[in-house]
Amino acid sequence: MSDLADFRVRPAGRADIPRIAELTELSYRPWTEMLGYPPFPVTADHGDYVAAGLTWVAEDENGTVTALIEMELEEGRWGIFNVAVAPEFQGRGLGHLMLDFAEREGIARGFRTISLYTNRKMVRNIELYRRRGYVVTAERENTKRPGHFIVDMEKALAGQAVQGGYASTQPFDVSSS
Repeated sequence: MSDLADFRVRPAGRADIPRIAELTELSYRPWTEMLGYPPFPVTADHGDYVAAGLTWVAEDENGTVTALIEMELEEGRWGIFNVAVAPEFQGRGLGHLMLDFAEREGIARGFRTISLYTNRKMVRNIELYRRRGYVVTAERENTKRPGHFIVDMEKALAGQAVQGGYASTQPFDVSSS
């Protein structure tokens, strides 16, 4: 199945938490192996995001949860915390479906931008976000994992401009992270 019309995005409920944790672990497994430690979403308390109404899932026509997005809402910021797609569904556009949903939700909530952060070594993800219009706004050392670096990115919503962003054309030097 590859037709996105066959998928429905809905708010996550408490019953979805085990599947959210499973999908996150499976989706991030290659990054966990590459980094040598699990990225933050793998060890997060997904119940907190569900309880706050900040998690949505995509399910197929059989009701199987195949993708998810968890958002952060703090200090007037609409941010992506976690996007995960079941490995057997990756490459079919579900990640883009979830990102599109989060962007539309941000517009509906009155936000001018959407933000995210990722590990500097996750170059493939950084490039995907750049192709979607996100710009790098900062790079910083990860205070919870000294010697590792975080890339902050932001995208303007509904025709807004991102302030202070830069679209570096240089690949990230992952050897020092």
